[in-house]
Amino acid sequence: MSAPTKKPFRKRHLFARSVSDVMKEATKPLMSKQGKLYGALLRDWAQIVGAERARVTRPQRLQFPTTEASGAVLHIDARPAAAPELAYAQEQMLEQCARYFGYRAIDRIVIHATHEGFHVVENPQPAPHETISAAPPLPQTIPNEMRGVLERLSKHFTSPSDKP
Repeated sequence: MSAPTKKPFRKRHLFARSVSDVMKEATKPLMSKQGKLYGALLRDWAQIVGAERARVTRPQRLQFPTTEASGAVLHIDARPAAAPELAYAQEQMLEQCARYFGYRAIDRIVIHATHEGFHVVENPQPAPHETISAAPPLPQTIPNEMRGVLERLSKHFTSPSDKP
């Protein structure tokens, strides 16, 4: 006959706990040194790279070599329009991460251009702009073939109320 198994002791709290305390406790078994780095990246991404870059980027995953806890590769999602600029700013972002962690935990950044996961404004307000009521007269020195092209082009830019 086997001995009855005891239920694990569950620590009770007198007061309500914050969500961050509950999440830390719930994810503690999953977190190793690598997980702590990635958790810090997710939590403090805007503080690490700055608010402007944080609006157009998001850490996707942190990939470590099989045996080491340093020398990681950070994969980030970025808006396609920001990806070329970020490619030039990779070294600066690596230094910002090293400054935040206190050592060079990340050796390389891989940028994935994607639209997924970024907030898109449903109905953006149109920017105020000046409407063109009529095209200015063209100088007489313009050749006829160029004049025809410019006149056709100006018809596309006149407001709908100006068109006959």
